[in-house]
Amino acid sequence: MIVCGLGRLGYFIAEQLLQRGERVLIVERNEDAATVEHFRSLGADVYIGDARLPRVLQDVGVMHAKALYSVINNDFANLEVGLNARTFKPNLRLVLRIFDDTMSERLKKSLDIQLTYSMTAIADQPMFDALAVTP
Repeated sequence: MIVCGLGRLGYFIAEQLLQRGERVLIVERNEDAATVEHFRSLGADVYIGDARLPRVLQDVGVMHAKALYSVINNDFANLEVGLNARTFKPNLRLVLRIFDDTMSERLKKSLDIQLTYSMTAIADQPMFDALAVTP
């Protein structure tokens, strides 16, 4: 599983995935983020770089990932990460943090992207359980 962004939501997702025994690779732009070393100590791989760049996605092996969570604090950045990831693996399960409800629904229907548009929704345990299951 790949988690892009280590803010509060990324922290929660990475922690939950690790507790489930998933192999987690985190992509974070800020190498000084306090949580980087925390997740390394828990066994997660952490790649410092910009997940929007196709070469970064290639470097982290997105073509072999079970799923990608992009929870950067920017709707368009998350969409860019998701679309770039799909160029490497068209059937990749994507969960993108999209705040705009209308945009979220349109993207979900037209691009087959599993989306959430609020931290509350994804942090809800039944919702997270449903999103964490890969087809």
